[in-house]
Amino acid sequence: MAQGLHLLHVNHSVLLPLTKNTVQMPKNRRNKGFSTGLRTVLLGGFCLCFILYPINLFAKEVPAQVEQSALKMLARDFVARIGKKLKTYDENQRSGENGGDSLSIIPEGELLLLRPKSEKFILDAEIGAMKHGGRIYYGLEDLIRALELPIDYDPAKKAGSGWFLREDWLIRFDFNKGEVVSRGETHAIKAADTHEDAGFIYISETAAKKWLAIETKPDIAQQYLNIKTPYPYPALARNARLRDTDGRTTRNTPVLPRFDAEEKMLDLNTLETQHSIRNRKTKDGKSVTTQQNVTAIEGDVLNHNGYVSTNWDNEQKLTSVRARLTKESEDADLLGKLKARAYTIGDTDLTNLPLTGGSSQELGVRVNNNPLRNADFQTTTIRGDALPGWDVELYREGGLVDRIRVDNDSRYEFDEIELYAGDNNFEVFFYGPQGELRREAFNLPVNDEFLATQNNTYDFSVSFNKAQTYTIAPDESEDANTPHLVARYNKIFGKTLTYAGVRAKQIQGEQKGYLGTGFTHTWDGFVFDGNAAMDQKGSSALEVGARKNIDDWRLSLRAHKSDEEYLTDGGGNNGILGVQGTVNRNFLGPFNSFLSMTAAGQYNELADKTKTTSGSLNMNHQMGNLSIGSTTSVIKTELGSEDSQDPPVQVNDSLTVRYNMGRVLTRAGVNYAVKPETKISDYFSQLTYQPTNRLSTDLQVEHFPETKLTQGRLSAHYKHDNF
Repeated sequence: MAQGLHLLHVNHSVLLPLTKNTVQMPKNRRNKGFSTGLRTVLLGGFCLCFILYPINLFAKEVPAQVEQSALKMLARDFVARIGKKLKTYDENQRSGENGGDSLSIIPEGELLLLRPKSEKFILDAEIGAMKHGGRIYYGLEDLIRALELPIDYDPAKKAGSGWFLREDWLIRFDFNKGEVVSRGETHAIKAADTHEDAGFIYISETAAKKWLAIETKPDIAQQYLNIKTPYPYPALARNARLRDTDGRTTRNTPVLPRFDAEEKMLDLNTLETQHSIRNRKTKDGKSVTTQQNVTAIEGDVLNHNGYVSTNWDNEQKLTSVRARLTKESEDADLLGKLKARAYTIGDTDLTNLPLTGGSSQELGVRVNNNPLRNADFQTTTIRGDALPGWDVELYREGGLVDRIRVDNDSRYEFDEIELYAGDNNFEVFFYGPQGELRREAFNLPVNDEFLATQNNTYDFSVSFNKAQTYTIAPDESEDANTPHLVARYNKIFGKTLTYAGVRAKQIQGEQKGYLGTGFTHTWDGFVFDGNAAMDQKGSSALEVGARKNIDDWRLSLRAHKSDEEYLTDGGGNNGILGVQGTVNRNFLGPFNSFLSMTAAGQYNELADKTKTTSGSLNMNHQMGNLSIGSTTSVIKTELGSEDSQDPPVQVNDSLTVRYNMGRVLTRAGVNYAVKPETKISDYFSQLTYQPTNRLSTDLQVEHFPETKLTQGRLSAHYKHDNF
């Protein structure tokens, strides 16, 4: 039975109005100059001039004649040297399997040229290999070049550094000192690890696996070098991106294309369950025991992919159920004349229509004919299913973006993640309460080729507002269980992706309707986008943004403006003006350390004239097995009412440290306030020990100084072949 279940769903969304809770404002306070209408001007007229210059090719003539005696001597030497070996090789090839014993017939010091191969993917490159001391050695420079490893190696100095397979897997070579530092561990170079010939360094199969996590198996007969790695090397990942039609790849496990998979009537092939028992004693000495269970099941049901998640406790029994059936096809051949490529029935994520409301899960149906799972190219929401208590971390290009803890709804969600021109490689790491570690990887590219796939695509959802399959505490507001419709259509004009859509739902007892439109365009490394929306009363909202990669810096700027009366997801104080900017960069620091930095600033103005200015700085430093993260946030609020006193400036910070010692994982941190009052909110620490591959133990302690509360948890986790 599978040990874990994490379904990663990636749906794009754009920035919503900066404050969801809004109130109706008197009409005389309406921003008349802005709400008279929205005009979008798309500028065209790009021209490219190509000037072709003739190219003259020159070649030296080959001597017309070669002495016949020299040719005969060369032929005799060729037969004398390898003729008998070819006969022996042919016999060994017939008796062996795939030429596995053919290395024995290769002379000592013989140079071989092998083509790298991973499964069915064959690289158009060659790696030099040499037999020495009965072992096979591979040219280090050839490995780096052929696999496109980002390692800067200087053969003259016999030293180099960089990373491999993952950006937090750092490596440093120093053959003069006789050491290699890989993933924070120092390896002394043994005589059998390397072989030097004519100034070139060759490394053994054992060294390649130990230093670079590369498993090799030479196929001398076919002149291939079979390569296996825990994560795709860059050349393989690039090939996968070029071949992947939906812009998303799962790097850990090869998966067949979805159109090759045939669902069965009933095949529940994945189950994950988490059962917690807690016992505590009250002040009067009474013992109270509570039990909680979360179970997730996935498999084929009625020729669809089915998923069910249940929550249960010993007091309320069954508290919630989320369930859905999904069908996907590479060809637009689902649901008859709709020619859909995918549909979901049950608890489904809604169609995204920017500026008109959220797109969280509701009970209903969603249908689309989009060849990509990522339907937008502005900002994205990365969400999925996971068990409560798990920590989920999102990384972009090896740098930490955000981390969250899964609540009892068994869902995780990272909102408003910016996308930039070119590749956007993400990783999601899942950390379980007993030290479990899982990983999902995917790429969300933004380029003209992927924008073009959106031409004439549609996406619509019909659901019940704020509803799910079952919950013991359903929403009892007047808007609950009312119809909710969202529909969107995409069209390409030139190289610009545009869309138009509608949304209809009930808000505060009033039936609301929205029209939305927008565009995305790439130019010279920039990504420009804009969104506009209007409700049935003429109130409107507008958002524009631009993103750019400059060297290794990722820059983003976005602005939003709306009428005071423009409401989307409920009552409250509506945000009418907002500006947000972000800067992100990853650095390769000293001693092969890796540093990720993200800075963000935001300004909001609400309908009641309240103004908020905020900023944050996120730093994550990876030094081998040691990871240090820090997040500092500042917020200043100016109330719109003259009779009210502005609250003091708030400055908060959090610091986390994680260290991996193989079978022992430690994690500790502190959350504290700097202003207006300096105080520590809480301390926390975790120690996970895995003495064997089957058994692991975990101790967590958290202390709250203000309430003088300390809570701890000790747990054990055992894996068996059958459960």
